[in-house]
Amino acid sequence: MITTYSLNHFGIVASACKELNIAEIIDTLIPHDPQQKVTTGQAAVAMIINGLGFSNRPLYLFPQFFEKKPVELLIGKEITSYSLNDDTVGRALDRLFNYGCTELFSSIAYIVAKSADVDKKFGHLDTTTFSVHGKYESSDNEDAAIHITYGKSKLRRPDLKQIFLNLLVSSDGGVPLFMQTLNGNSSDTTIFRKTVTEFRRGLKENLQEITYWIADSKLYTDKTLREMKDYLLWISRVPDNIMDAKNIIEKTATSLNELHSLDGENGYSYRRHESTYGGVNQRWLAVHSEQAEKRAIDTIERAVNKELEKLQKKAKKLHRKKFYCEPDARNSLSSLQRDMKYHTICIDEIVQKEKYNARGRPSKTKKKEKIITYFPRIRITRTEEVIGLEIKKKAIFIIATNELSEKKLTDQEVFDSYKGQQTVERGFRFLKDPLFFASSLFLKKPERIVALTMVMCLTLLVYSICERKLRMALKEQEQSIVNQVGKPTQRPTLRWIFQLFEDVHLVKIEDNNEVKYEVKNLRPDGIMALNILGEEYMAHYLLA
Repeated sequence: MITTYSLNHFGIVASACKELNIAEIIDTLIPHDPQQKVTTGQAAVAMIINGLGFSNRPLYLFPQFFEKKPVELLIGKEITSYSLNDDTVGRALDRLFNYGCTELFSSIAYIVAKSADVDKKFGHLDTTTFSVHGKYESSDNEDAAIHITYGKSKLRRPDLKQIFLNLLVSSDGGVPLFMQTLNGNSSDTTIFRKTVTEFRRGLKENLQEITYWIADSKLYTDKTLREMKDYLLWISRVPDNIMDAKNIIEKTATSLNELHSLDGENGYSYRRHESTYGGVNQRWLAVHSEQAEKRAIDTIERAVNKELEKLQKKAKKLHRKKFYCEPDARNSLSSLQRDMKYHTICIDEIVQKEKYNARGRPSKTKKKEKIITYFPRIRITRTEEVIGLEIKKKAIFIIATNELSEKKLTDQEVFDSYKGQQTVERGFRFLKDPLFFASSLFLKKPERIVALTMVMCLTLLVYSICERKLRMALKEQEQSIVNQVGKPTQRPTLRWIFQLFEDVHLVKIEDNNEVKYEVKNLRPDGIMALNILGEEYMAHYLLA
């Protein structure tokens, strides 16, 4: 008798979970009920495997997802696909929530990051939103676990209720270190300030190793900076609407030839400034990007054309408007000047017209009075100098830090670390992948949505640690793997490695009470990746 199971890349995911002791850590923190066949840790691992299966399959179809897979090999002995039903998963989510999702994730992330020796010098903080379908009226109660409600949607779906996710990842591999699910009507500014306040009070001991906190301009507010004063070292982008920032950007735009090279091959240059804002002494880097300037040309041109169209409409109305004295006609430009930024306007000519003040043919004996009216003709001209300056200003941004010592943190490191903010954004793209858990956020209970969001972040943790391990091993062993376009690389995505394991099957052969297993369709690059990852990973594919 021959039975075939779809193994694919699930063996890698199960190996990573086992190597990181995900199930063991959870089951240690959340004791197992002997009456339950599947532990909370095993259920969590099953959800991680499902999430990294990229199958876009909702949670209630868990048994169907695992139906043709070697569940005992992936999850544990005596566990079948029917063991992983929606009741098992739902109760596991309840137990995860009851323990405390943020606390549980922080504990797991701390242990995992420490075992993997993840560098925590820089931590990148950011937020995103997840839209959900359904009314969720129960979440409007004051005692609700979370308020799933309308808010400013980063997905541009104001018609859907949502939740907020606050995430902190390391610059080393984009490993998530902290997560927090918040109300759908939260704001970035409030969230960042709350996170900083709790950290200052010592409520997040697992984050004490982070030297520099990095965030976008939502962190940079007077109140938040005062809250962080003397407690945290940070790097942030300065909002363009601050008066000092406006002045420095304009000054920098008029003297680009005086800037210093910064990561020159990518076209960045900068000038350093000292500043005080929010009562905090800071180092500001006004950075100019050549690539951003090229992008700004189209942006500014659209604004110029929009302004021109608006001015032309107003000028057309003025051409038809009567003025009864020449000074009034000339002063009519003031109504246009309010909306003018990229153009200059002037009176090209004043057209005079004479007209009798009454109808009918003039009498030969009694003369009719004539009225003289004035019509301005306006010329609109592009101001190229202003347009050029605005393009340059658009390509300049300011990075600030309260680390004043360049010996501890050079200007180049400030720039590189802020540029690394894309690591947390990559994490958000991963979590929002249409083939990931995002479509499963329809659970009826807000508590389970909070727990599932935590499992999503656990999945990102497993993925990022495994990808980081593979890349580091390739570099250390001076090996490479052929990527999607057929070129060798030492930095493959784990998603691409997963694709190397498509159509890999585990074959169970039973003959005369003798059972034998074989793995079919392994590719050479896949075998190479397993060798690099280690024996634990090879064992799931019967190579050890």
